[in-house]
Amino acid sequence: MTRYSGNPQVDEYLPAKIESSGSDAVKLDSHVSTTHRNASPFIPDWKDAETFRRDVQLLNHQGFIHNAQRFTPRLTAESIIILVQVHSRPDQLQMLIDSFRKMRYINETLVIFSHDFYSQDVFDVIAKIDFCPYMQIFYPYAIQVYNSQFPGNDPSDCPRNIQKDEARKRKCNNAEYQDFYGHYREAPYSQTKHHFLWKLQFIFENCSLLRTFEGLIFRIEEDYYLAEDTIDYMRKLDRQARIQCPEYKMYIMGAYSDYSRDDYKSSAARKDRWYTGIGRGMAFKKHFWKLFKKCAKLFCLFDDYNWDWSLMHVTTTCIPGGFKILKPVGSRVFHIGICKGFHQNSNCKTADVVNNVQGILSRNRNYLFPEHVYIHQSFALRTYPAVHNGGWADIRDHEMCLRIFNNQSMSTEEMNKIHQKLFS
Repeated sequence: MTRYSGNPQVDEYLPAKIESSGSDAVKLDSHVSTTHRNASPFIPDWKDAETFRRDVQLLNHQGFIHNAQRFTPRLTAESIIILVQVHSRPDQLQMLIDSFRKMRYINETLVIFSHDFYSQDVFDVIAKIDFCPYMQIFYPYAIQVYNSQFPGNDPSDCPRNIQKDEARKRKCNNAEYQDFYGHYREAPYSQTKHHFLWKLQFIFENCSLLRTFEGLIFRIEEDYYLAEDTIDYMRKLDRQARIQCPEYKMYIMGAYSDYSRDDYKSSAARKDRWYTGIGRGMAFKKHFWKLFKKCAKLFCLFDDYNWDWSLMHVTTTCIPGGFKILKPVGSRVFHIGICKGFHQNSNCKTADVVNNVQGILSRNRNYLFPEHVYIHQSFALRTYPAVHNGGWADIRDHEMCLRIFNNQSMSTEEMNKIHQKLFS
């Protein structure tokens, strides 16, 4: 039975009815009303923390499927869902979406955009998608909203570079909690790790549409570019892996940086073990989440604001044998965001990076969409120790991370209680 919120603007965007046809399949109802399909989508109010929490809780719970009137994918154990972590780079997001438009089978693929920043420009880019079904979910603890309290920057928090003796004299909140390098937390960096964790927890445990989904979750960033045969190749790789090496349950679909070699002729994928820096574009199933969640404490307490280095720590200390992966020799995922972001390169232009990627794909066009995917014998499976990059010593981040793992929501009042408990 459809539930209504009482807010007409929200009620126009209630989700499509979901029908299950067995434990491994979900189908979107094709008889959804199209009365309001051209109306402006309801967006949460980012100006007030409590209103934002209410709006986000409602929207995330509803899970509205855009374009459901035109596209009705069946989400089976062989399906792929693309999960995009989005921040505030509409120009690069547009390039990613442009690559989506060219991909075969994208009309059958549900794309989920996970937001941690209010940007009308970003929302406008996504709203133009007319070639596939998509959802938008909203990270509920965005520092843009919590801009004067944790998890944003509390005015009484210690500045990043202040010495500990001076911090104690000032009695700033987190004076006792410097990181490995003697620095205090910076909210924009902390948010990335929290957001990474939250969207996985939401997808695997809180999203009603995906509660019985056993297929692949393909996690990417807003500043990636995908080859047009990405979905096709991943389907064939997954099919072959289940026959030939079922213990390999994660796929890395692109190189980390060096993707200029034309290695597409063989259509092969190689065996390896996951480590930070091996590549981009992670595809995994519930098996990954179940293993990862058992190691929550190690992930949440590791002094590194980077989710990937923290995950590296988990794989080397908590998961026997680590995550065994398959990776295509010829990249299907490319990073185009090297000119922007936390680690900026002022000597490059994103358009030039995209042109280079398109040149690689054009030169290898005849080798895309291979009839068969072959799996090479493994390298000597490598192991690497995780290193501390710091930025994650504040016990509030530890507490929040553990609560996200445990699906414990946090209102402003609850956050204040946590703050008082930890620093009183």
